Amino acid sequence: MIDVVDEIISKYDDLFLEDRFTEADEMLQAEDVGSMDTLEVVATLSATRCAKDKLPSRAVFVERSEKRLRELALDRVDKLMSGLY
Repeated sequence: MIDVVDEIISKYDDLFLEDRFTEADEMLQAEDVGSMDTLEVVATLSATRCAKDKLPSRAVFVERSEKRLRELALDRVDKLMSGLY
């Protein structure tokens, strides 16, 4: 599972380092949150937090992520989302 997290973080970091925020935003918009597990949701939120001001789609992704985490881990949503908005 750590490989999946590394892959998520790397794909966004690579785009951010190359100033490709539009592409990163399109990728974030296309993410299928409904098929993600808890770790993937949190990793994506974490990876994109640093560029949230340059990713217009992130606000919607955060909403969808919170909904997904309620399905997967209702008792831990607040802790999982802490610091990721």
